[in-house]
Amino acid sequence: LADKARPSLVPHNELVHSFWTRMNGSRAGTAHFDMAALEQDTVDADGIPTTTTQEDGGDELTRRMAEEEMQKGKQKLHNRLGRSAVGQDRVSYDDVVRIPNSTLVELFNDYRIIGLESCVLKLFTLIIEMRLTEWVDRKGLVPESQNGFRRGMRTHNCSFVLRTAIDAATADGKRVFVAFVDLKDAFPSTNIATLWTKMYRAGAAGPIFD
Repeated sequence: LADKARPSLVPHNELVHSFWTRMNGSRAGTAHFDMAALEQDTVDADGIPTTTTQEDGGDELTRRMAEEEMQKGKQKLHNRLGRSAVGQDRVSYDDVVRIPNSTLVELFNDYRIIGLESCVLKLFTLIIEMRLTEWVDRKGLVPESQNGFRRGMRTHNCSFVLRTAIDAATADGKRVFVAFVDLKDAFPSTNIATLWTKMYRAGAAGPIFD
């Protein structure tokens, strides 16, 4: 697993076309799609300042990284140790956890990192995810009905709620109508301009947001 290099079975131009199509879906929309709102989000996203200041009473996206926080990020990588392929920088997760926290903290706090397939960058991305989670939890932006990808919660909760609703309706002699919706390519087709705009309107600002 240390070296996953293998010849590509798909030509580069086909990969580019495939991912470009998935990441940039049709902008035609439907009769019910608000294209004006989408265009406004694009304009608003372009207007977000390059440097922002967090002014919502918190410091999750502003405070500098501490060694204790970096250690928590390393601990989250524990299950990947020994099973990690190296990135383009030839560094694995095993190598990352051996880098002194003080060095990683300095790198995180004082440099703008641009990387591709880098285990160090993935660690930093994990730290940012931890900060964003702290931010949305404080502001109550995620509803209690969202159970996936949340600490202390699980998707089994959704099944329990549904079963309870069915049992309650059955006891009252009523019907329950349920719609299971699967959005195709929901994650890769998220409109980035709308995402940035929604975060900014919700108060996201500071070095991590920038």
